[in-house]
Amino acid sequence: LSSGNFGEAREWGGELGVGMQLDRALRWDANYTYYGFAINQAEFYAGDTLLPNTPRHTANLSGSWTSPQGARVRAAWRWEDAHRWHAGVWQGFVPSSGSIDLNASAPAGERLTFSLSATDLLDQKRYHMYGGSIVGRRILIGVSWKR
Repeated sequence: LSSGNFGEAREWGGELGVGMQLDRALRWDANYTYYGFAINQAEFYAGDTLLPNTPRHTANLSGSWTSPQGARVRAAWRWEDAHRWHAGVWQGFVPSSGSIDLNASAPAGERLTFSLSATDLLDQKRYHMYGGSIVGRRILIGVSWKR
C-alpha cells in the first residue's frame, strides 16, 4: 500500500523565528514555516498519488513567565494550514487547525517539582493526519523528584 522508493521529488522552504526576552521574567517567541514541494508523478506507479502529508504553512506564538523562585508558566498558540493527505488506503483532507496549550511548573523545595501540561485547551477535537485519531483536550499532571 506504499509507493516504491524511487522517482524524483523536490522540497524547499524556510523558517523565520523571533524571540524576545522582555525582562528577567517575561519572554515572547514566534515562528513561521513555509514548505513547498514538487513531485514528478509520472515516475511513480500508475494511479498512485504521492503527497508529503505536510501543511504548506505553520505558525507558533508563545509567551512565558519565570519567577525568581523557579516557577514557570508558558502559554502557546499553534496553527497549521489545511492540506491533503495520502498514505496507503488513507486519503483525504486535513483541515486547518489551531490549538492553545499551557504548561506550568513549580519547584517545591530543592528536590520536588510539580507540573501541569494542557494541550488543546479549547477541546477542538482535531485530527492531524487523515485516518488518525481525533485529538482533544489533554491534561497531564506530574510530580518529579531528583536525588
